[in-house]
Amino acid sequence: MSFRKKVRFLIKVIISSFCILLCSYQIYIVGQLYISYPTTVDLRIGRSLNVHLPGITICSEISYTILVEKIVEIQPNLYEVFAGELYYKKF
Repeated sequence: MSFRKKVRFLIKVIISSFCILLCSYQIYIVGQLYISYPTTVDLRIGRSLNVHLPGITICSEISYTILVEKIVEIQPNLYEVFAGELYYKKF
């Protein structure tokens, strides 16, 4: 290996070692901070008086849920947007 390649390799090793040391120190600091706080566990076994139901979503065909007539009355320039995709009956 030439002298330049050896110097570059040495610089990469030094920088990598420095980064690993800093990362390890940061992990140590955060770990100590996490462990220093007290832990409280509250365990209760029993029946709940309230039952929370999960959210429910009902999906349907979008063309049946949009009142195109009302939208076109408010914004007539949107007729071209809906004309090709949704049924529009002009009164």
